Amino acid sequence: TFMDKYCPEQFEIVGITSGRKEFSKEAWPTIIYINPIQHNTDGSIESGSKVNTGPEVITHDVSKIYYTAENTPNKLKRIYTRILIKNKHPENSKQRDQLSQRIVLKKVFIAEFASSVAKKAA
Repeated sequence: TFMDKYCPEQFEIVGITSGRKEFSKEAWPTIIYINPIQHNTDGSIESGSKVNTGPEVITHDVSKIYYTAENTPNKLKRIYTRILIKNKHPENSKQRDQLSQRIVLKKVFIAEFASSVAKKAA
């Protein structure tokens, strides 16, 4: 899990996608579904209120549990709660990314140079 690898010097935990404002100001719900219905795999239906308590995605797979609601035309699937983190030192990530790009460009240049030398030698 993430918590096994969490490095507080590098990352700050800013929230959790719980769907409840009192738990995480950075992950407030963007929509509250009106009269949600849970559609079970056996064809039965029940209250789908849990779709408002965490993250969900649009799905087309109706062979598994999915949700519908009055204020969306989509079928929804609940996904696992996510921990939201923020890099405390984004400048280090940017420098590392720029260095990686330079290394890749150098490797491409060396490969192209070696290829042109081989063609001239042949």
